[in-house]
Amino acid sequence: MLRTFEDLVLNWDKRNEQCIEPTRKYIDDIQSISSIEDMTDYQASLERNPFNLGLIVPTEVIPQIIQVNKHGNSDRSRNKL
Repeated sequence: MLRTFEDLVLNWDKRNEQCIEPTRKYIDDIQSISSIEDMTDYQASLERNPFNLGLIVPTEVIPQIIQVNKHGNSDRSRNKL
């Protein structure tokens, strides 16, 4: 099985011939997402999302300090990462 996978990956002529067609259904599906509900449905489906793409799930959460100036407005420009 590993050898077959390696042959598929290394066969540039066949990959160039097929171009994007083997992934077209996944790309079209992603491009058809038009709402948060569609995105949630897509992410929850292993059939539609076999690569388990986490398009709206953060990989990490970083706390930010928000400073309030003397006018009561937040100054987020100082906290750029």
